[in-house]
Amino acid sequence: MGDMTAGIRSVFLDERDAQEGQTIAFPWILRELNFNGKIRALDVGAGGFVGKNTTIHLLEVLGADVVAIELDGPRASALRDAYPGINVIQGDINEYEYEEGPFDLIVSDLDSSLVSLTMTKLLNPFAANLKIGGYFITLIVYDLAAYRGENPLLAASGEKRQAEFLREFYGTTRVGVDTARRALRDSQLRVIGIIDKFLGHHARGLGVGWLVTQKVRD
Repeated sequence: MGDMTAGIRSVFLDERDAQEGQTIAFPWILRELNFNGKIRALDVGAGGFVGKNTTIHLLEVLGADVVAIELDGPRASALRDAYPGINVIQGDINEYEYEEGPFDLIVSDLDSSLVSLTMTKLLNPFAANLKIGGYFITLIVYDLAAYRGENPLLAASGEKRQAEFLREFYGTTRVGVDTARRALRDSQLRVIGIIDKFLGHHARGLGVGWLVTQKVRD
């Protein structure tokens, strides 16, 4: 699979997803991935909007066997009620032992304030528990200036932490595909693309998007 970002903007501006104002970005990505047979997916931070960001698309687009991790108790209960066929585990992803793995797909939809946790402490465990050829998709802040502009209440301390992480991990506060590839060049993952999460709903990106990678080696 080549660079997923090529030609995406025109697609996203022409199509909308009606669910809760969300865009087509995530389900479009799932349709672009290459899978054979039944898919086992780990859905981390699944409880936001009761699974409408990720879980529902894993089920409807892929027909996946979903293991959902959600820290918050009420959100985990709501997920069980909404999707009785999935395995919902209430707990901290840092303490998860991956007994249901290995997975064909791991998705991390943790809050954007936790991106640094995903890319530092969780990246290696996620990669280790993917099958070769499997995919890891995670929410990232890829353009701090755009993110700041659309989040006027972003605390100065929060912005400072984001900026420090982006500069340390990527070397810049505006992350592109090539930048991400350099940052992950020593990992087990190959970067396929960065897709703005909200590009189908707004005429321009908001600085938050999906980093799409594939496991290429053990």
